[in-house]
Amino acid sequence: MATEKIHFVNHPTLIQNDFRQNFEGTWLKNEKLLCTVGYNKQSKILRISPDITNTQRYVLKIHTEKERIFNYYIEHCSNNVPESIEVNEKTLIKKINDFEALKKEKLFPGPFKLPPRNKLYVFVFMEICSAKGFEYSDIFVQYQIKLPQGWFSSDLDHMKGRTHLCRAADENGLVHFGHNMEILLEYNLTNLGQSNEYSQLPYVYFEIISKGSWNRYRTEGLCYLQIPIYSSRTLTHNLKCFRFTKNPISEMRRYFIGDYQNYDDVSWIGIPNGYQENTINKYGTETICTGELNIKINVLHQSQEFLEERRGSIDKSSKTMLERLGSSALLKSVEQVIQEFKKARKEMLDARKHVADI
Repeated sequence: MATEKIHFVNHPTLIQNDFRQNFEGTWLKNEKLLCTVGYNKQSKILRISPDITNTQRYVLKIHTEKERIFNYYIEHCSNNVPESIEVNEKTLIKKINDFEALKKEKLFPGPFKLPPRNKLYVFVFMEICSAKGFEYSDIFVQYQIKLPQGWFSSDLDHMKGRTHLCRAADENGLVHFGHNMEILLEYNLTNLGQSNEYSQLPYVYFEIISKGSWNRYRTEGLCYLQIPIYSSRTLTHNLKCFRFTKNPISEMRRYFIGDYQNYDDVSWIGIPNGYQENTINKYGTETICTGELNIKINVLHQSQEFLEERRGSIDKSSKTMLERLGSSALLKSVEQVIQEFKKARKEMLDARKHVADI
């Protein structure tokens, strides 16, 4: 077979031979693979399969009316590299490897750090993508994370922040932020072993604020989100927003001088921080639906308990750490629903009794 110059590309090059036969005046195509040649540009490695050989022959069987057997070799026909060039090449490869090792050592100076035992590290990556549907066009977003009992963070400066001021791009009031943040949360896993201890999850609260002329700041919308701690994936949320309103005088104040933060605690829009009761009464609160906030959130977990689960040192019949964390939060929600159901059932029975007396 004649030798030709092969131009290697990213995908492998297949070397085949056509063992075609003439059947009643028609040539039937019968291609068989002899060798595969591929070159990786990143690792600079040439791969040949099957391997080069001068002694061991490769056998190829062709099944037709009569079985035909072919023997072939794959020879290395390149010129031998001079010894001086080979030494220089090995020296250059050693320098490159030493440089890569030094660069890796500078990037990662110490050993891979693990969290302490019975600790769960939760890395929260969040992006405030866009907002739309608000009354005024020049807006920005403030956010803050409220941690319940059992959760804490070593970097409190990243627990709150704000985006840049942005102006709406179209008639729908669409505003693009693209603001990214990263927060590290820590949780003590020993709390999961306490029978009376339910794991409450952190919340992040958002305030959409507009800036008008004469530095008039107005609250355009409020919303909140429970951080999906036990869901390790990327999630997209479209949060519906609202703002507080009281009477026409408050609306006039909002128009003329602004109404930024006309509330004491932003966590009141969800579950106030430290609130321990089963129910919370927000009856009589007047609100107006405003716009919508779009965010993306991704959660990563790190804990030594994952290593023990992978090694099989934990009983397979027992739940994993994330399952226990999720079920404890679910149990808290179910208990709240049951309490609400009992209260509603009691009110219904009292109302029915009152109607029967009438």
